[in-house]
Amino acid sequence: MIRKLSDIYLQRGRYREALDALRSAGKRMAGVPGATEIMADQSDAFRALFLDGAADGLQPVQALALFYDFRELTPIGADGDEMVRRLARRLIDVDLLDQAAELLKHQVDERLDGVAKGQVATNLATVYLMDRQPEKALQAIWGSRTTLLPTAMNSERRALEARALMDLGRFDHALEVLDRDQSDPAREVRADILWKQQKWAEAAALYEARLGGRYRDTATALSPSEESWLVRAGVGYSLAGNRAALQRLSGQYRPFLDRAKSANAIRVSLDDSLSGVAGAGDFSALSSGADTFVGWVEKAKADFRTETGGDRAATPARS
Repeated sequence: MIRKLSDIYLQRGRYREALDALRSAGKRMAGVPGATEIMADQSDAFRALFLDGAADGLQPVQALALFYDFRELTPIGADGDEMVRRLARRLIDVDLLDQAAELLKHQVDERLDGVAKGQVATNLATVYLMDRQPEKALQAIWGSRTTLLPTAMNSERRALEARALMDLGRFDHALEVLDRDQSDPAREVRADILWKQQKWAEAAALYEARLGGRYRDTATALSPSEESWLVRAGVGYSLAGNRAALQRLSGQYRPFLDRAKSANAIRVSLDDSLSGVAGAGDFSALSSGADTFVGWVEKAKADFRTETGGDRAATPARS
């Protein structure tokens, strides 16, 4: 009867009542026939919620509370770790960064070793950087170093370490960490560091390089990150007095203006009549509006969503 009741609760989306019924029965009926099946039902229900996506229809705070109240059902091994990462992704999506960091930190400190620990620690460092906590991001990276990590992961971690050092104002150290890394994340951080150092020509060249051949795809609107890179490239070339580079950028990217969210900023940044005339102060408001951090956060969220299967359709909660 208890198993039937819990099944009805689950079908109606009343997940807490289902798990409560199974847990209370398991405690009271440990020695009777069918107790093993009740325990299996608890594990299956928890797995369906947090691994198969049944809890995706719940609000993230509700899902987190449900997870914490029944966290003893989290399986040991890869499935349990994947549950935590998926729940953390949902919290990140709604900017509940402290709660997401707490979940990931528990995995790093208590459950994982080797490459798995390195991967989750990388995610943890990313969350800390989103939350403007560069010191904690560095601790997450430094505390999970190992020679076993894949090359791509090491490159990602270098970029995160450099970004944290940049946020702390340690620009030279950040550039040393990046060394000769030419991956996209490294080039992006390097450009931001040079920008903060007011090395306009070098930063502008890197922002333009980061855009690559994006100007060829005029059918697709620029992303927030791409708009920020374009504005900073234009401003950087203006401050460096490079009118030829400005004219090139203007010719390549003016077709994107009609659909750009920051159309006015792009238009002004690509105005070659300002080259060598306007100073950093004249562009200050424009430059602050082209905040590359915002674009980086959005891309980090999208990457984490893809890693954890968060781009799939959510299973709607039943009432």
